[in-house]
Amino acid sequence: MPSDKETLTLFIDERLSGMRADNALKEICPLSLRGRRRLFGDGLVCINKRRAKAGEYVQAGDILTIRQGDKEKESMSVPAGCSLIFRDEEYAFFSKPCGLHTVSLQGRDSQSLEEAVPYIMPGIPSWQLLQRLDYGTSGIVACALTEEARVSFRMAEQKGLIEKKYVCLLEGELTAKSIIKSRLASSGHAHASMRALDEEDSDAARWTAFYPLLAAPLNELLPCSSDETVTLAGVVLHRGARHQIRCHAASMGLPLLSDTLYGAKKQDGFSFFLHHGALQALGRQISFLPDWPLHDAAAKKAIHSWLNSWHTQGSL
Repeated sequence: MPSDKETLTLFIDERLSGMRADNALKEICPLSLRGRRRLFGDGLVCINKRRAKAGEYVQAGDILTIRQGDKEKESMSVPAGCSLIFRDEEYAFFSKPCGLHTVSLQGRDSQSLEEAVPYIMPGIPSWQLLQRLDYGTSGIVACALTEEARVSFRMAEQKGLIEKKYVCLLEGELTAKSIIKSRLASSGHAHASMRALDEEDSDAARWTAFYPLLAAPLNELLPCSSDETVTLAGVVLHRGARHQIRCHAASMGLPLLSDTLYGAKKQDGFSFFLHHGALQALGRQISFLPDWPLHDAAAKKAIHSWLNSWHTQGSL
């Protein structure tokens, strides 16, 4: 939505007649449904010059307007760290920072990459995010620009032909490559954590491979006082599940640094360190470095080398 106009107007025609107001608003407002409903709640939407409700129905001849107040302008800003990394006719790849939801969550008044997409990449009539990173995970999020592209991506995922590479910091020392094959299941706890079962997942695309890149005292890598040993690790998976890397890391006894949901010790001032930094998919190779405050040159070099080298597709 342009920011240089105080009011936007939509004239309801026969095509839109009988539609809910919050759905009709999509014609001039690229926000998600939750974002559009928030505009109604803030009193910024009118029908025929009277304050409108999200659930009321519009009729042919109605005039729907949006007043751009301060709250609306704030809600439509692009969060820091969100950007377009690469785009072609079929796919776009965005960066998502740590501390931002990938998609809009019902009942939560917070921004998301999903709401920012129309402002980062305006004028695209149809798109769908193909990945969902945790709130505390940063990195690449793939997006299909056509239905055919979405189907192709999902089929390649099912066949294990898409390689997703991460970097993370583990509490403790990982001394050798480790492939975790445990099937995951919901723990049933209040915070919706996962647990690794004793049985192996029959789908190899659901396995997680951890590669030690560098082990060192934490205060040699990051500006903090702790001297506990941590491992900078590379991770490869092909078809991720909810909390897969976090849960599989904890099952090795090496949870992600500060990931208290899965048993890590608390580090003041830090969230857990997990970054989706490279994606090889359907002939495309995308890489994106994390913005971690590392002050160790060897660690920075190890991350760069890891994210810019590729395995054979379909293997760990």
